[in-house]
Amino acid sequence: MIKQIIKAALSLSIILMYMLSALICSPYQLINKYKFKKLSSRLMMVYCKILNIVLGLQVNFINQEIIPKNSNFLFISNHVSYLDIFSIAQRLSLSFITSYEMKQRPGVGQLCTLGGCSYVERRKDKRNKESRKDELRDIYQNLENDINIGLYPEATSTNGQEVISFKKPMFIPVYNLKKPVLVSVINYKSLNYEPLSIKNRDEIFWYGAMDLIPHLWAYLKNSRVEVEITFLELVDSNKFESVEELIQYCREIVINRYLPIK
Repeated sequence: MIKQIIKAALSLSIILMYMLSALICSPYQLINKYKFKKLSSRLMMVYCKILNIVLGLQVNFINQEIIPKNSNFLFISNHVSYLDIFSIAQRLSLSFITSYEMKQRPGVGQLCTLGGCSYVERRKDKRNKESRKDELRDIYQNLENDINIGLYPEATSTNGQEVISFKKPMFIPVYNLKKPVLVSVINYKSLNYEPLSIKNRDEIFWYGAMDLIPHLWAYLKNSRVEVEITFLELVDSNKFESVEELIQYCREIVINRYLPIK
């Protein structure tokens, strides 16, 4: 219990320091909101490196040489936990695509907004053609202003037993603008030095009807999680005749390198 309280207090302090830093810089949005997004995501890289030490996240990056240095891109990966975001955010400057449900969570929503996130409506009863047009327009504008987009195209976190289908809409701006796609895979290797399996995955993976705060509180009992993020391929959108072909190709790459939890 004491260990959890200390880690929770340190984690919250780091997050609040990031939010304060981003808030201090936020008037810059009045001049150029895209440069503010770049600034806030770079601040996030710094704070996530510190946060991950507190959370016990040991992140190993493989094949980093393919990360573009002179052009913006769409980053994609499979998705099993909120820890995925902390893990990749310490290495890449990204504006993540998340849901309006996350925006509406107290505290989390403010963090996402200061972090430069873009929002999509995933609830069918609230989604319509006009809202989707606005969402796509936002992604177009971000890409046209050299913002790197972070997308988990499964559109939900999973239990890690498979890579489910990729959703199409958020690929459309990337395909039409012929931006590259940095395809990646995240594999959680161990928890407290024990290989990850169905028996212990729920201490890391957050999916389905799991509540965020109780899950995060339980996670803080752990001392070390080993994560491996492999940058698989920088995919040229120009090579595909349709967005569907691009999506299928990217998903196949991820499936080939993902290690399902057994």
